[in-house]
Amino acid sequence: PVNASLTLLQSTVGAADLVRSNLTTLSSRAAENLFWFGRYSERAEDSARLLRVALPRLLVDDDDRPAQAPLLAFARRLGLIAQVSQGGQNGQDGQNGQGGQLVPGDATESSLLDAVFDAERSGALPGSLQQVQRLAFSLRERLSTDHWRTINRLLLDPGFDGFRDLPQAIALLDRTVSGLVTLSGFTLDGMTRDTGWRFLSLGRRIERLRAVCGALSTAVREGRSAGLDWLLEFCDSTITYRSRYMGQPEWLPVLDLLIRDDTNPRSVLFQLKGLDQVIAHLDRAIGGVAADFLPKALTSLGRYDDPASLEPDAALADWLDSVSKGAASLSERLSMQFFTPAQTSNIATFAA
Repeated sequence: PVNASLTLLQSTVGAADLVRSNLTTLSSRAAENLFWFGRYSERAEDSARLLRVALPRLLVDDDDRPAQAPLLAFARRLGLIAQVSQGGQNGQDGQNGQGGQLVPGDATESSLLDAVFDAERSGALPGSLQQVQRLAFSLRERLSTDHWRTINRLLLDPGFDGFRDLPQAIALLDRTVSGLVTLSGFTLDGMTRDTGWRFLSLGRRIERLRAVCGALSTAVREGRSAGLDWLLEFCDSTITYRSRYMGQPEWLPVLDLLIRDDTNPRSVLFQLKGLDQVIAHLDRAIGGVAADFLPKALTSLGRYDDPASLEPDAALADWLDSVSKGAASLSERLSMQFFTPAQTSNIATFAA
């Protein structure tokens, strides 16, 4: 008879068998997918927030006409509406650069609503959400069921198949922003702080830094005569500003809040400090490889550490563009160092 009590399998886990997260559990492919999952999640949220800010002002609110120029320019920059490029091809990471001119008639209701509903249109919101779903599928063993419920709810929202009018679009954008904020909450509060989470965090911070710098640069160049309510609303900082200042938004306090305030999770300095911390963690985990990884433009605020220098002028806009380019350069460095299969100095090598 078979002795059912005899087995070579270890029945219990001893102290010597305990496992902690480390590089051996993270492949180069998983790190790349986590990085881009963070970027596309943040990119989808940026698009949804901008469209929610822009649609009422561009299609309904005639009292806020000065804000239309910066909103259209920023929508072109994010690729949500068509433009004729004067500066060559767009960047490799999918964000449009400056120098485009608005095509006559493209800022119509149809064009803006297409950016909300049209899954076939390049740069539209549904495309970014589909990228989030695609990357999540490749990370399905690392994401919780709550992650998946939220992602599926975003993609299967019946609003995408409903009437393409302004009320439906605003309602859909409200649900989309709420869903993406929920997804961000799962990332911040429900994922183990291992090396994979660091790459996801890098992706989110790079994308948010580029969006905030793009919005600020556009406001400085295109919206000096416009109100700043749209900028605060896009950066989710209206309540913070109202709790500190009375009256209409003014340039100096707005710039201070969105550039220098390291307690504001939408500020430039908050992202710079976050990138520095994540890179430092990677450097310790990998063993000195990530040292001096940050481009110079991302190491400090430079002259704008002094609030007296916060003037809405061309120099500030140029600096913001240099920070945005520095973030794109960091993305390229990460890709070359850790994600490119041809490179021998990738995560799998370090893990071995």
